[in-house]
Amino acid sequence: NGGAGAAGRPARAEGVEFRFGVDIHDLVTNQSRDRVIGVQTSQGVFEADEIVVALGSYSRPMLRSLGLD
Repeated sequence: NGGAGAAGRPARAEGVEFRFGVDIHDLVTNQSRDRVIGVQTSQGVFEADEIVVALGSYSRPMLRSLGLD
């Protein structure tokens, strides 16, 4: 079912891809570091037009790497 159960169905219909069981190592930014363009993971880099950081208590440390608090 692509993960996220019934709650994820509308998002998948709009092209959202859910990745489960993948370790996130870093956020990938453009050269000027003013835009996140992807995610470095245990399965390689995934690039996207939009990134949602939904890591629970791990969100803040991940965003801190970009100077966000």
